[in-house]
Parts: sequence; C-alpha cells; structure tokens
Amino acid sequence: EDDGEDYFIDIRRFSPGIMMIFTTYVATISASISDYRVAVLEQQEKTTYTIPQANHLILRAALETIGWFLLSVVVSAIIVTLLTDPLDERMLFIVNGVSRVVASVVLAILSVRVALWLDLYPSYRRVDSYKAKQRQKLMGRTAVQLKHAVRWSVAGNFLRPYCLLLFLFQEGADPLTIPMSIISGIATGLFVDFSIYTCRRFKRPKAAKRLSIIFVSVLCFFSAGAMAVGAYFIAEVWDDDAESAENSNWPGIVVLCAVTFLPLLHIVVWRYTKYVGKKIEPGSKSAHGEEQDDQETQEIRSSLSRHQRRMATSMFFSRMKMMENVDNNDEDEAMNNGNNVNDNLAAITEEKSGDTNDEHSELPNTVMGMTTANDDDNDVVNVDEDEEQKDEPEAPPKEQQDDDNDDEDDVQPPTRRELWMDWQCCGCVRGKEKPAVHKATSCAIWTGYLTFCFICLFNVIVNMGATYQQEWARDKLPFVFEEIYRYIDEGPVCAYNGTKYGEMATFPNEAAAEDAGFLILHCGACAACSDWHNLELEYTTREFLALESRKCAQKSLFGSGADDLAECLGEPQIGFQGECAVCWAEDILCTKKYCSFIAIQSFMINTLSNFEVGEDTITAAACEEAHCEAGNPGDFVFCSGATRRRMNVTSSIKRPGAQQCSIVDVKWEELFPDPHPNA
Repeated sequence: EDDGEDYFIDIRRFSPGIMMIFTTYVATISASISDYRVAVLEQQEKTTYTIPQANHLILRAALETIGWFLLSVVVSAIIVTLLTDPLDERMLFIVNGVSRVVASVVLAILSVRVALWLDLYPSYRRVDSYKAKQRQKLMGRTAVQLKHAVRWSVAGNFLRPYCLLLFLFQEGADPLTIPMSIISGIATGLFVDFSIYTCRRFKRPKAAKRLSIIFVSVLCFFSAGAMAVGAYFIAEVWDDDAESAENSNWPGIVVLCAVTFLPLLHIVVWRYTKYVGKKIEPGSKSAHGEEQDDQETQEIRSSLSRHQRRMATSMFFSRMKMMENVDNNDEDEAMNNGNNVNDNLAAITEEKSGDTNDEHSELPNTVMGMTTANDDDNDVVNVDEDEEQKDEPEAPPKEQQDDDNDDEDDVQPPTRRELWMDWQCCGCVRGKEKPAVHKATSCAIWTGYLTFCFICLFNVIVNMGATYQQEWARDKLPFVFEEIYRYIDEGPVCAYNGTKYGEMATFPNEAAAEDAGFLILHCGACAACSDWHNLELEYTTREFLALESRKCAQKSLFGSGADDLAECLGEPQIGFQGECAVCWAEDILCTKKYCSFIAIQSFMINTLSNFEVGEDTITAAACEEAHCEAGNPGDFVFCSGATRRRMNVTSSIKRPGAQQCSIVDVKWEELFPDPHPNA
C-alpha cells in the first residue's frame, strides 16, 4: 500500500540507535577527559610534566583518538552501506526495530551512569576512589604514559559499541540517515553533558538531588518507550500477517517488563557498588592484603560537597563557565569559594591530627587542585601558589633536593612495546585488589559482550552476502526466463502411450506426440525423474516436498556430499530413487554454494517457508532457480526432466501461469489418486 511505503521510507531517515550511541560517546568521553585532568592534579608532584603540559597532552591525545575513530566510522559506514544496499525490506524492518531496542538499552545504561555521576549512589564513592587509583597507575609519571592512558581510555569508550554501530549502519540506504543520526546524537550528548553539569552545580543540595532524580527518571521513561516501539517493528516481521502485527501485545508486554526492570536495574547497581565498596574500605587492607588510599585523604574527599566531587565533570561546559566567570569579573568569588573549601579541609585535618602546619600541609593544596579542576586549570595553579605563600613548608636540605632532582632525571619513559605489554584488555583477572565478585562480574560482562559482538558481525556479514547473492540472482533471472519459460510449450515433450506404467518416449514437439497417439506427461525431454515412481512422488509430495528437501539441505551444511544427500532424499519421507535423487542432491549443493547467505537471512526475517519466485522478491527458491536450473551453472531442469511446473502441477511454490506447461494431457489426480504415506 502507498501509505505503508511512505511510512517505510520515513523510518529509514533516522536511526535512534546510532543517535543514542553518539550521545553516550559525548557524555562518557567528556567525563573521562575531566577525570584525567583531576588525576593529574592529584599526583602533580610525582610526575615529570607540569599541569598546563598535562592538560595539553590530554587534549591532544583525546583529539587524535577521536579523529581516527571518526575516520573509521566514515569508512565503515560507507563500506557497510554500499555492500548491504538494497537491503531486504523485512531485514530493514528488523534493523530498525533493533535500532530502537538499542536506543532503549543505551538510555537505561545512561540512566545508571548519570545516577552515578550525580552522586545518587553514595556507595559508589569508594569504587570511584579505587578507579582513580587505578587510573593514576596507568598514567605513570611520564608524558608518554599519560598520552597512552588517555588514548586507550577514549578508544575504549569508542570501541565498545563499534560492532553494534556496524550493524546499525545497515540503515544507511538513505544518504542522510547516518549523518543526521550522528549530528543529533552529538547535540543530545552535549545537552546531557550540560544537564549533568547543571545538576552538579546546583546551589541547593536537596533541589539538586530532586532535579537529578527527575533527570534519571526521564531517561528511564524514554528507554521504556523506545523498547516498545522497537518491539512493534520486530512484530511487523515476525507476526504472520499485518492484522496480527497490529493487534500484537508485544509493545505492551515490553513496556511492562521495562517499567519493572529499570528500577530493579538501579537497585542491583546500588547493591553491587555497595558490596564492592565494602571490599575497598578506606584506610584498610584489600582482600589480598594490599594497602588502600590513606585514611585522611579519604576523609577529605568525603568532606567535599557534591558539586566538587570527582566523577563526571564536564570538559566542555566547565571551560565555558570559566570564560563566563572571567568576562563577569567573578574571579574573586571563585577564589572565596576555594578558600571556604580549604578552611573546611583544614578543620578536618586539624580535628584528625591537631597540627595543620607540618604534618598535612600538602593535603589542602592537593585537594584544592581537585576542587577547582572542574572549572579552570589556571585557577588551580593560582590558588595553589596563594596557599604556598600563606603556609609555605620549610624547604628540604640542598642535598635532599639534589637527590630528588637526580631521581626525576632518572625517570625514563617506557617504550611502546612495554606500554603494549602492560595493556589490560578486559580486566577480568588482573588486579589483586579486586574482589572475587568483581572479577566474576567482569568476566561475565565481557563474555556476553564478545558474544554480542560476534552476533552483530555475523548479521552484517550475512546481510552483505545475501545482498550480493540477491543482486546476482536478479541479474540472472531474465536469462532463466528465456531459457526455460518463454518457449515452454513449443519444445520437446515427454509422453506415454496412454496406459498407466506404460511406455514413455521423448518427442520433438506436441504435434509429433499426438501423431504417435501418445499423451503428454510434461514439457521438455524425458530424463532422470521421468519414470513412473518418481513422477508419482513429484505429484503426491507437491505440498511438502520443498520443506522436506530443505531438511536434507540443512544436513548438508556440515559437509555432506551428493551421496549423503541422495540417501536422505531416498528416505521414506520423500522416496526419490536412482539418478533422480542424484539430480536433486546436486541441485541442493548448487543452492548451498550460491544461495547460502539468502537462506541464513531467511531464518532472521521469518521467510524460511517463503518459496516465492519473482524478480521483486529474491527468496532462496528464486536464487536456486537463477543459478541451478538453466545451465548457469546448475542444470537441474534438464537433469531431472520432470518438474512440477513442467507437469502443470501447482505446488507450495506459487508460480505465474506463464511458467506452467499448458499442453499436459494427464489428469494427475486420476492417474495417482493415492496420497503420499507422509502427506
């Protein structure tokens, strides 16, 4: 219908899955870069580079990785789009449905991440502290290590959903689909990033918490809605007809499941972070006896307000905010805020030790850098310099300074090979500090992830192969029509003498058979399947022969040859004998060679039992006819002689009248009145 076609065209111009993946890219990479900026401030005295140098290195490494990834996205999108266009319409509906399901899942994951970033799970603070410690280890002390860590952090965010992106690129038949989806995703990601930044900078804590909960709830609401729409698209393909699809309960059931699952997801994450957090108690030893972060450092971190806590700060909007403050001459206000935090930290350390001038003089400066890192790196340096002027510790002896300088000079950056050898792939078993449940969960997640990647790549490869085979078959079908059907009633015929199980012979045409007093059995010369036993099977199995022969074909997927196939076709379910079974076996092997991807795709789009033959819809049956029947290269029609279309028998494969022999003299229901034993 025209309306349906218009709707079908419209859905191809936008991919919610691609959009939401790029939305997550923007938010997570922004958080990752800002986390490294904070980490640099925490260990600035242990590194060989200054803070401005570190910020330049972080930004440069991130931009290089982003550039390479965007180049790979462009190349991949072009390759996948070209090799899967035109994609089967039912498969395209499946891809569109999966795209919406992906958008739903990404929104659900994003809702959890946003909840963590907005500090709605207080139990996550210890886990975040552990991650910060691991990040500092990866950063090392040299610029080479820092760039390597940032590159892999950004690349990891990009690569995780890359296989899924390849699957979704199959929606790119319309040239605007992928660019529009990516641009929409980046814009939405900036909005999400700004919303997180706004919630974290809200002045009233209670109002900020309410706003954060509303933000997470909105993400969950859109997640449930996208899941329902995706279920409807998939139902359009997998339900038997359009009416059953319209009356399908899938969307409602999916919404109910999503509404139930999403709160449970947040509860599970909260409990999990709480459990893992207990295994990483501040100031205690890990399960393997290794020391954790210093107790006082942990207390100072916990004392920071939620607006200045670690986790996801906005790389983009913090700089915009800094520029805005400079324009409005608000540097004094920012400095006062910093001093207030510093006073609070000093009070904490004073309660703990009673001596803030000697023992812990460096802690306020370090945490002060953490506190102001979200807004402006220059502010951090200036504030640290002011603090040093207020309470400058006694300089170490000159000999100790010389020793320290010698140690710094001895720091050599690792080679690329050393960095690669130290690279942690999935974190399943590395890290003695990790609890067993953390390792088990990581292994399960990565196993599921790799399985999912395999499914996505398998689907893309199958669709590429199916598209190629469909186009090849479509090009060959005109030749098949000319060779088999155009003159089907005018060539040689196979006839018998009028007596059941009597003599058969091939005649050059219909007139010659009539002159000899013979009745025509089928168009074309007599061949391997033109004996009485196999003719009866051709007629009595007309409604299920295609399905039964397909079962034999499925057995051949694992290496069966022509002899094994002939034996399968000769079993009681069908019963072909002699050379006729061999012709069918060779036809199946030909179909396996030239139409295998189309057959696999038919499993995915619920067309396994569709044997329609025509140029508009290329099924496995149409592909078989294009490659395996008219001598290009298979010659099943000439090998078997008797086929149901040549016998003018209507079967499960519906054909137009022009493809049926119209000069047959036999009434098959009278000649073979007994049904097949397995009918």
